[in-house]
Order: sequence, then C-alpha cells, then structure tokens
Amino acid sequence: MIKDPDNLEGKKIKEVRILPKHSARFFEIQYIYECTETQIDLDQTHALTIDLGVNNLSTYFTNKGNSFIPYYKNYHLFLIILMFSTK
Repeated sequence: MIKDPDNLEGKKIKEVRILPKHSARFFEIQYIYECTETQIDLDQTHALTIDLGVNNLSTYFTNKGNSFIPYYKNYHLFLIILMFSTK
C-alpha cells in the first residue's frame, strides 16, 4: 500500500498518475488535486514587456523607462530587482 504524502491531507484528489521510469524499474506518482484560487492585488502602474529577439534571446522593458538584456544564469534575480525598483 502506498501512503499519500502529508501535504495532500485534506485536499480533494481528482487524479493519480503512475508513470514508469527507467524501463519500469521505478515509478513516479503524480497527484492531481483541486485548489482554491487566490486573488492577488496587482499594482496596475507597473508593467514589464518581453521582446524576443534574434541576436539576444530576450530584452525586457518596463513602463518606468528601464530596459535590460539579462545574463541568463541570473535572470530571475534581474526580474525581481527590476519589478521592485522605484525609479
């Protein structure tokens, strides 16, 4: 018998997927469950656009006048700094 993970306690499980791995020597179990949507209050005065390019994979622009081409090893850090900067 396979025990359900503790983080699924109290959640309504809709689907269980059993996926064979490594020629069916191991199995991965995926649980699909319902969750409630959370309303997030967004600041409508901030916007970020992404321009997909040919020479650069992407360039980012904000409505505050900032733009940058990320170094992709740390691009998540750049996005966080850019969105929370107050210029």
